[in-house]
Amino acid sequence: MKIRILPHTLLLACLLAAPALLCGQSRDTTATVYGPLAARPDSTGAGALLAPRAPLIPCATEEEALTGSPSPYVIPLNEWQRDTVPGGTRFTTRFKVRYTWNNRTVLLRTEDVSSSFGVAINGQPAGYCQTGSGHAEFDLTPWIRPDYNTVSLTVFDHAAASVLENGRESAPAGFRAASILSQPTVRIEDVFLTPTLGDGTCYIACDVAMQSHLLNPKACDIGYELLNPAGETVATARKTVHSTMLHCDTVRFVIAVTDPQLWNHETPHLYTLLLTNRNEGRLTECMAFRFGIRQPGCRDGVFLMNGRPVTLRGTRYAANENASLGIAHLQRLKREGYNCILADGRPQPDYFYAACDSLGLYVCDAADIDTSRQPERITKGGNPSNDPAWLNGYLDRLRRMYTGSHLHPSVVVYAPAHASRNGFCLYEGYLALKAWVPETPIWYDGADGQWNTDLTAEALTAAPDPAAGREPVEVCVRPRDGRYAVELHNRMELTDLSLFYRIKARAGRLRSSRSGELLLPGNATTPILLDLPVVPAEEGKVQIELHVRKPVVRHEAADRTPRKVADLYQTSKTTVALPIRE
Repeated sequence: MKIRILPHTLLLACLLAAPALLCGQSRDTTATVYGPLAARPDSTGAGALLAPRAPLIPCATEEEALTGSPSPYVIPLNEWQRDTVPGGTRFTTRFKVRYTWNNRTVLLRTEDVSSSFGVAINGQPAGYCQTGSGHAEFDLTPWIRPDYNTVSLTVFDHAAASVLENGRESAPAGFRAASILSQPTVRIEDVFLTPTLGDGTCYIACDVAMQSHLLNPKACDIGYELLNPAGETVATARKTVHSTMLHCDTVRFVIAVTDPQLWNHETPHLYTLLLTNRNEGRLTECMAFRFGIRQPGCRDGVFLMNGRPVTLRGTRYAANENASLGIAHLQRLKREGYNCILADGRPQPDYFYAACDSLGLYVCDAADIDTSRQPERITKGGNPSNDPAWLNGYLDRLRRMYTGSHLHPSVVVYAPAHASRNGFCLYEGYLALKAWVPETPIWYDGADGQWNTDLTAEALTAAPDPAAGREPVEVCVRPRDGRYAVELHNRMELTDLSLFYRIKARAGRLRSSRSGELLLPGNATTPILLDLPVVPAEEGKVQIELHVRKPVVRHEAADRTPRKVADLYQTSKTTVALPIRE
């Protein structure tokens, strides 16, 4: 039952406040209203809780969106006061509504709350969310007052959903962050990108979901601008959307990108998409985010990136709360030869996904489901994974995992759970994920040979490649058909290398030289035969000079300064002593 106490109902407010005044204690009506829901497996949310979506940032100007400057439509919440209430812990703070927010919606966004929690605004219960991990949003507009407002989060003790969170270490009640957002009454709800790779051209289906909070239809103009990795505009368009009252409508753009620069772990090219929302010509909000053009998949249990097989060299990782330390750790893992990060049991902080996008690290994102300390049996009263009462809870956590990171190109595999046996809830979860992202592989380490996983338990954890990050071309000289041959091997799995070679060889009085250009496909080897017979008695050497064109990966605006040859090519010199015997 949904209970909403309106601020202007003075009599009812007085009745609620009277017992607390008489007792000299602070009432927590949030625990009274939503506490019983926290004890129910099937109750995933109530009140003003909104559907999960990508954590986009609304901005007032295009420059703010593109540069990541602080937005006037976002108020980070700080200076929380903590107190203990019956059934949980309450966190309270204040914020001031800006005058520029008139006739706009006001939302609360939370991140990584330690348990199921309820929300109150100005003392009135506003919503409940069973899943604390990841992001959750609440529409606070009906309760907002001019000037200052009070918001509180009540984190419940011993919530029923704790049986799904066995992977967490015991920690005090709390949360990572919370903020207040403002968006127009017809707002950008979410964005979904679906690329289709072709010969020389990529077509991206860009679906922009528009949510109306109005009781009457309204027209607004939605536009986009696509910037390539060099910061140059390559496509733009605009459409008029006639929103339906209190409804979510979707507008689709089909973006054609000629000669796309694909994203992968070797060349993590990032495009930027800028979205604008205008009402009668006035900019009401804009958002920008980086994304990569790529297509993950699998065939016969082998992971594919853009149609080509890739060995996933993964390690489990829980992101550091300190972004600087976390990014430095990810950079070290990349240097050590890992190309895949297995999120450790729950959605990670926002900076983690952005860093993996830029570094070229694949991510296996994980839902916050771990029932490893629950009974192993899957009969009645056993593990929650086979209990239909928990189905809504499982699907809600999977949806929040997916929507929270679906715009990040680094997220190429989904893990619906960890160490949670198997059963009805995970079967249905697999089907739900396949409905949302049909081609993206699903990896469940507890499937135990059953059908609800696309990759084996060992598919993501190959040993790191110590050659990763070193010279892209491996050089070897060996006898071949009675002559010496220089073999060039492209160590990169997906990236074709353009190179120029110069070879000088001598054995005794014999001389041979070769030079030329070639395109060396990823993970391929090309032999270059020398006019130099193998003479075991003759000593000499082979000198190989390579100029390999560097894959250019730029995430900032284009640099117009002339580029030196050294900036464009990676040069290496190798000398091999002769003779080499077969």
